[in-house]
This record gives sequence, structure tokens and C-alpha cells, in this order.
Amino acid sequence: MQQELETVIRAVRALSPRDKLALLGVITQELQQNHNLAESNAAFWSPPSLEQLIAAQNIPVVPDIALLGADFWPEDEMADDITEYIMQRRNEEWHQ
Repeated sequence: MQQELETVIRAVRALSPRDKLALLGVITQELQQNHNLAESNAAFWSPPSLEQLIAAQNIPVVPDIALLGADFWPEDEMADDITEYIMQRRNEEWHQ
């Protein structure tokens, strides 16, 4: 490896200042891409905690579960009716 590096250094010294800057730009870009990839990999393997996700999403707290209730279901319909309707629609779509 040392021999290869010395060969590259000799070749770079022979370049014009403009070519040296271009080479420096290419090396810099490659290092940044590799660094960003390493950061992305680290973030993937170290997911945020549940508390961090809650804080980031700013989810409101429901003080009373009764507030989530709704009074929209028709009195003459059973919950089984809607379940049956959904199953019929799914079967129709599946067989099309």
C-alpha cells in the first residue's frame, strides 16, 4: 500500500495546479459521500427511542378517551352489517 501511495503522490506532484484542484475536488466529494453513507448506516442501526419519536412528532395527549367517541352509527344497523358489506366488496374486487 505504501508503494502505491508514493506512486500516486509522485504523479500528483507532476500535475498542474488546476488539475491538482480538480483532483482535490473529486477526492473531497468522494469522502463526503462515503461519510454521509456511514452516517446513514449508523442512523439505520440506531433508531430513535419511542420517547424521541413522540417528541419529534408532537402528538397531542388525549386527556379523556370519551372525547374520541362519535355518535354517527345508525341505530338500525348492526356492526356485523358493515363487516359483511366490506367483505362482499373485497370479494368482488378480488374476483375481478
